Amino acid sequence: MAASLRGFADSEGSVNKRGYIFILNTDQRLLTYIMDLLRRFNIESTGPRIHVRRGTIINDPRTGKKYTHNKDAYVIYVRASSNMSFYRYVGFTIRRKQIRLESYVKRTTRMPTPPPNHFPANTPTLILSIN
Repeated sequence: MAASLRGFADSEGSVNKRGYIFILNTDQRLLTYIMDLLRRFNIESTGPRIHVRRGTIINDPRTGKKYTHNKDAYVIYVRASSNMSFYRYVGFTIRRKQIRLESYVKRTTRMPTPPPNHFPANTPTLILSIN
């Protein structure tokens, strides 16, 4: 199940520079199914919401051509609180996406607190020597 989610996220998903994970597709039912699969890994997501309406004209900056969207495009977002779970269980196989997700996780994950010191500096310790 994780491998199929990983493949779908590789093809239809993205991680923006701020570390937010989103998945775009024109099939709303498919995105609802993906949300259910993510929920099985305790990964919360929002949507699906309309991202681009049918008939919207976009301009390709490289070629200068104009294109028209034939279908509505929907998007789901993985909640930021679930990014660590997404990283742990699903992840990406596309290197640039995985690196961006890893950098977000490193930036936002707190370092674990060190274990309590059983021998504080003020407490005398007993040192045994064997001769």
